This record gives sequence, structure tokens and C-alpha cells, in this order.
Amino acid sequence: MFNDPRMTFTGRRIAFFLAIALVCFLPKRIELGHHDYCTRYKLVPLSIYAIDSVFGSTGIAYTVGEDCR
Repeated sequence: MFNDPRMTFTGRRIAFFLAIALVCFLPKRIELGHHDYCTRYKLVPLSIYAIDSVFGSTGIAYTVGEDCR
């Protein structure tokens, strides 16, 4: 993908950073706790999850819900 001989160096660099930026927005499911048969969870972007791991909770989430089985 990044090694096409027709791409310029700048084009490869832009494609690389665009791919990294897109990966940062992929969702990560985080389990919040269990209650009887339901599990609470939240979905956060992968980049926010990394920031939360280092600095603590930021309170940002795509969605919060329960998965009951």
C-alpha cells in the first residue's frame, strides 16, 4: 500500500499518517462491571482509551449500554 513505485515520498507520508489517524478512531469496548446477568460497557475511540490508560478517565465515550445474556 505504501510502497507503490508511482507514489511520491510526500504521498506515502500522507497515506501513512492518514492510516494512523483512522486507526485512532476505531472503537474499543470496555467492560464497566457485572450486575446479575447483565454487563455494563462503553465504547471509546482507541486514542481516548490510550489517554485514559495513562492519565485517568476523560469521560468521553461513543456509547454506553448493557449486554444482557
